[in-house]
Amino acid sequence: MIKAKDSRPSILLHKCLQSQSAGQATFQNPYSQIITMLNRMNQRNLCFWHMNSLLQVELRFKVKRMCGREDQHEIKAKGCYRHARNNLTKGKEQLDWVRLQWVEELLISSINRYILSLLLGRKDESRSLLAALGLGTLMISVGLFSIVYTFNNSLLTLVSQSFGQKDQKLSATYLNRQIYLIIILYIPQSFLLYRYTETVFLNLGIDPAIASQGALYVRICLYGHLFLNISNCYQKYLSAQREVKMQMLANLVSLFSHTFLIYILVINRGMGIEGVALATSINYFLRFIILQVFIYFSRFNEHLIGMCRRRSRKHLLAQMRLGLKSVVMGIWQHWSYQMYSVIAIGLTHADVIAAQYICINIVSIFHVIPIALSMAFSVFIGNMIGSKRVADAKAYVKLGIITGLLWGVACGTIMIIFKQQMISFFSSSMEIVTIVEKAYGILVFYVFAEPLSKVITGIITGLGKQGQASIFTLIGYWVVGIPISITFILYHGDSALFGIWLGASVSIVFIFIFQYFIIQGTDYNEIVKEAELRRLRDQPTFSTLGNETLTDLRKQKDDLNQYQRLY
Repeated sequence: MIKAKDSRPSILLHKCLQSQSAGQATFQNPYSQIITMLNRMNQRNLCFWHMNSLLQVELRFKVKRMCGREDQHEIKAKGCYRHARNNLTKGKEQLDWVRLQWVEELLISSINRYILSLLLGRKDESRSLLAALGLGTLMISVGLFSIVYTFNNSLLTLVSQSFGQKDQKLSATYLNRQIYLIIILYIPQSFLLYRYTETVFLNLGIDPAIASQGALYVRICLYGHLFLNISNCYQKYLSAQREVKMQMLANLVSLFSHTFLIYILVINRGMGIEGVALATSINYFLRFIILQVFIYFSRFNEHLIGMCRRRSRKHLLAQMRLGLKSVVMGIWQHWSYQMYSVIAIGLTHADVIAAQYICINIVSIFHVIPIALSMAFSVFIGNMIGSKRVADAKAYVKLGIITGLLWGVACGTIMIIFKQQMISFFSSSMEIVTIVEKAYGILVFYVFAEPLSKVITGIITGLGKQGQASIFTLIGYWVVGIPISITFILYHGDSALFGIWLGASVSIVFIFIFQYFIIQGTDYNEIVKEAELRRLRDQPTFSTLGNETLTDLRKQKDDLNQYQRLY
């Protein structure tokens, strides 16, 4: 019998064929015996699954060749094992870079907020300035940026798959279409925010002076947000092709320019909230220009196509459908975070509101890495789908889930060990500390479960399954999570904070379970076919079809009607 330690392909093959020549009945099918052997090893070694299917391809080729059954399909498998082994190491390095870029962007966003709060805190009217800034930022986040951000997630699916297909022009085509769609989406959004922001603030009972300042901040920022939205398209276009350094440099330059503009306009010139909004809009425009300059001097410039080209305006409706599916999947999550804060404000007293603020700050410490992991795995799984490497795509899915689990365990452990230090860092009030301690257990569970939820959302995006997942996201937050929080607060008012985070925890666990079932039931070969049909639809040229015949072309064109219903 073959022993588990003899795991190299050559040793397995030699022993298998040797046993076959000796007439042993157990080796009548050498390939099946080898695969059975690999499955047994898989149960003993957690890391072996990552190479299992690739070893099978290599061994299958060698067995059939030596048994005289080599065919053209098997010849194409030659070198698969060696290529995969080299690619796994390279892929890990690129995964780290993509993850680092999103970590850096989120950290810079947080640093920007802290610097802004610090500079405004020095002003005499700091209270009204900070209140107006908070209101304006919340309105833009809910009514504009969260919609655009989730809408652009569809670009990660499209560009990552076309990058895997090695079709750079198609990636640029998707980028141009997304920019057209973003501009179309921006027009009604900006009109509604410009016209009705102050009315909404006044109807919520906000002080008229603060409401007026908050509305002024929104109106001025709208001019710069168009450039921010387009920059976000370019960022996801680059990230989907594993390019992150340009974005990191642009974000760093943006951090310093924003700080400088705030200091000049607000501190020196004394322009107040108007200066903050003007500095923010100018900074968004500068970030857009800096990113364009970097792209112009990079290898991506030769692949870009003109915005006026006809193919940049074709199939906008199909791309909008995928974008809207991404919005439906992601927007409920963004809005639900705001809703949990609204629940705390509307149904509890001041101490619980302060305790909720502390809990949000604690969660924010661990929030960055899961989002970065989500984006990174979305990119890499899309790349594997585009390049028709189904085994690698499945391997990254498993790696993503394991990574999310390990990060959740690490975060939960840190929170348990440094419980007192974390709570006391944000507040010295015994009443508030006591409220946080009562809800700390469910908060630890939330921090443990959130990485799994975030990573599996990224996997769903990479596979292009936003339509199915959006249904369970909506149900998880707005039918399950938020009603649980409200019900718990109404009937257990003394544990209101626990109820808020109980609802949040139940919702992300609910979403994770059903999205996991979606992934498990996914036909990867069908997704590969959809990606290929999308490429044929957008660029139906013979140069992209390789050695396929005209009959194959006609057949694949007939499949487009069926694909349109799926897409």
